[in-house]
Amino acid sequence: MTKAVPFTTKARTIDHLGREQIADGPTAVSELWKNAYDAYATSVALRIYDGSPSVATIMDNGHGMSEQEFRDRWLVVGTESKFEGDHTPKKDRKGLKIRTKQGQKGIGRLSVAALGSIVLVLSKREKEPFVAALIDWRLFENPFLMLQDIQLPVFTFDNPEELFQELPTMFDILVDNVWGSEEDIDRQKRLVAAWEALDRIERKDVLKTNKSFRTTSEQISDTAIETAFTDRHLEKWGVWHGEETSGTCLLIADLTFALSCWVEPLHEGNQDEAASMQDSMHRTLTGFADPYTEIAEKFDYQVSTHRGERERTVIAHNDHLGLGFIRSLEHSVIGSFDQHGVFTGTVKAFDRDFGEINISPTIQISTGQRSKIGPFSLCIGAYEPSLNKSTHPEAIHQKIEDLAENHSGLAMYRDGLRVMPYGRPEHDFFKIEERRQFHAGREFWASRKLFGRISITRGENPNLKDKAGREGLIDNKASREMQLLVIEVLMKLARRYFGTDASVRKELLPEIVEKNEEAAKKAKGARGFKAKEFRTKLKENSPQLDEVLEQVGRIELQLAEAIKKNDGDTVGMLDDEVQSLSGIKADLRLPPRPKKLNKLEDAYRNYRDRYIALGSAVERITQGWREASEKLAVRPPAEIAKTYLGRHQKFLTDQISKWEREIGGLLTSERTRIENQAAVDRGRYYQTVSPLLTELENDQIKLAIALEEMGVVRERQYLQYEEFYVPYIRALKQLSQGIDLDGAFSYAGDREAELSNKVDELNGLAQLGIAVEIVGHELHDQYNIVKGELKKLPKSVQDNASFKRMTAAQEALVERLRFLTQMKLSGNDLKETITGEMIVEHLENFFGPRIANLGVSFETTKSFRAIELQDFRSRIFPVFINLLNNALYWVSTSDERKVKIDMVGDTVVIGDTGPGVDPDDIEYLFTLFFTRRVRGHGVGLYLCRETLAAGGHEISYAEDNDYKLLSGANFAIKFRGLGDG
Repeated sequence: MTKAVPFTTKARTIDHLGREQIADGPTAVSELWKNAYDAYATSVALRIYDGSPSVATIMDNGHGMSEQEFRDRWLVVGTESKFEGDHTPKKDRKGLKIRTKQGQKGIGRLSVAALGSIVLVLSKREKEPFVAALIDWRLFENPFLMLQDIQLPVFTFDNPEELFQELPTMFDILVDNVWGSEEDIDRQKRLVAAWEALDRIERKDVLKTNKSFRTTSEQISDTAIETAFTDRHLEKWGVWHGEETSGTCLLIADLTFALSCWVEPLHEGNQDEAASMQDSMHRTLTGFADPYTEIAEKFDYQVSTHRGERERTVIAHNDHLGLGFIRSLEHSVIGSFDQHGVFTGTVKAFDRDFGEINISPTIQISTGQRSKIGPFSLCIGAYEPSLNKSTHPEAIHQKIEDLAENHSGLAMYRDGLRVMPYGRPEHDFFKIEERRQFHAGREFWASRKLFGRISITRGENPNLKDKAGREGLIDNKASREMQLLVIEVLMKLARRYFGTDASVRKELLPEIVEKNEEAAKKAKGARGFKAKEFRTKLKENSPQLDEVLEQVGRIELQLAEAIKKNDGDTVGMLDDEVQSLSGIKADLRLPPRPKKLNKLEDAYRNYRDRYIALGSAVERITQGWREASEKLAVRPPAEIAKTYLGRHQKFLTDQISKWEREIGGLLTSERTRIENQAAVDRGRYYQTVSPLLTELENDQIKLAIALEEMGVVRERQYLQYEEFYVPYIRALKQLSQGIDLDGAFSYAGDREAELSNKVDELNGLAQLGIAVEIVGHELHDQYNIVKGELKKLPKSVQDNASFKRMTAAQEALVERLRFLTQMKLSGNDLKETITGEMIVEHLENFFGPRIANLGVSFETTKSFRAIELQDFRSRIFPVFINLLNNALYWVSTSDERKVKIDMVGDTVVIGDTGPGVDPDDIEYLFTLFFTRRVRGHGVGLYLCRETLAAGGHEISYAEDNDYKLLSGANFAIKFRGLGDG
């Protein structure tokens, strides 16, 4: 007789679908963040708290769930939303545009089991009570337990305090899944039997070697639920305090190492594993949302650690990346594949644009409904690892390398969110590293040296589906075709533009390398020649200078004695010696000194002081002799003047003749060298290619190959000769036009030394920035402690006027100290929309009392308050703080005290009625350490310019009358991407 028999499900099925299917901890977090995205959250955060036990929370501000929705959806595996349609009702979208659902299988929530054994789920829908559920995922590891025998505690409440009162009762219901209850004797028997069976196996396998071992059932029963979760873990969830109207929070205890390693002490043996785990978390979650999209949707995410009262953000959205960053790299490819697999896009190689290209596939593209791939886009940028081969300046090259540490790789995004695990170094889906093993230069691309992503959509690429464990796309025809298309395009691009076989690389790279090497070589050679000449002259002239000083001393004594005795004959006899001193002094003059002397510094200073003494003595002697000659009438004045004329003429004639002979000798030597070199070069081509004729006659090579080789040799030798002869001619032309090459080299050397000093200064400034950042962290931590403790004081105390004045003073002090942290060199803040109204509010809060005390009229116009720009607060606010601070200082010295911020066209101008800037000081105004303020440091305006430049903005001192708002100093700021709100 045939019977109808249903499927039965073991509890362990949940473990198979959840924890065992998720690749790792970062992937699990990614899945849970996608659930927050599907719930129309605008922010989601993973927070990891130290303590016993350590606890993690994943909290969002999405639409949340009611009790009924929690039962019907969260506790139902494989929900039917995929078949009901993707659109969330308008009332749940929280004013946001429609989002494509990321969840497809209804099991993403189960990935929480990969992060910790125990989870307390809290959720709240707007105008609905909170719903809470307690789950211990270890229940689902028992292979003898039936799924229908597991019952989970669910609790609804309105007042947050009710949760912690009810938590012990919820735990009792949870533990009933181990020993059962007398209300259902049959279920109790099944539960007891299932756990006894698992206990026997666990004790048999482990207890012999580990006497302290506790079975899974004992671990579940012994959980101290009262101490696991506290209000500390919920204080950052806006829903808990009524700041948000809806959202979901997962509180996780008994954490896996993927999370606990962030806050718990590490033993020496697991430090490497922790570093690897943290690096994986960084690489996975930093790029959670597509940074390369043209239109970024508001979805903030972060990972933070909480040790005691100290909070530290370790992962956040990276605003340094984006299409603008890709376009700024020396190599970039931006385009898309159509439904036929044809790639259309723009290419830049070695910072040269090659316009639009089309690459057609060599494979047949499927068009079937279940196998077609559909359109998708690609953007990829790369840089030359070797600075010598790069078109990027050294400072930019270093910044790119720093970004590559955590953000390199070719990732994949679906509808704006990360598809795991693509982009991780160990996952080589597009076989980039595999091809490099055969020929790294030809294949060019390297995961650690490129940035970019593949962008797909669920609507246009329905056949690109995730595997159950989110460890990649399902291996089907569509995913294989996409893989082959990308691989083919990367290979063709490498061979056409970037790799060692690419004609573009062969054409451009030698010039770039040569330019970099030649610049370095010439600079080094010029500096070396200059330094060598200086050292030689210093060494040779030093003993001569001593002899001349003795001679000058003797002449000065003789002249003084003759003048004292009115001895005209002796004065006349000293004529030749006195007049020769000027020539001797000229011969002892040193060539221009190098910027840095190092060990020669003391010797140079000693020589310089003696040379100055010689010059003073020669001047005294010459002047004394002239006066004595006229007074004592040694000879008629006309005769003396005639003698002087002849001597000066002879001196100059002799010097010119000397230089003429030296130049003539050098020119003759150089002419002979050039003629000899030219004779050798003329014959090199024939010597190089003539063996090809013999090989042709002996049928060893084909004519086409021989002709091609002749052309290659000719081109190579032409470039070599051009590099030698043309600069030589150019130098001679410059000399013929009176250009001082020695002066140019001297300036270049001095400029390099100046820039080197600037780097040293900036390094010192960076150390200051690091110190300020540390102080900033300490300030933030201590401020949170004080603020939290003050909130705990009785309401009667908080309502007291003295208390309010104290807290206001505290806020003002912290705000002023926070200014320092906003001027730090780097930070974890995010780009946001900054308005002129926000800037004005910040300035008034910061300077309000000072403006009032000084009696300053501070005016901001409506047009300025209406501006909008996208940038970091820490980049924009300190600039205005600094400019207004300077303005208040200078207007305090004037009778009229007024500061105004207005718009002149698309330019922000801040003006004052102070004394203004001296015209001679304007060119130095933004240089480091330049200041005219008493006790000023000369750092503020320099930092303003550098900080704004990092965001593509410009600041200048307004000299044009159109930009002068007031009679004093006026500073003009051009913001990139400025909008009018």
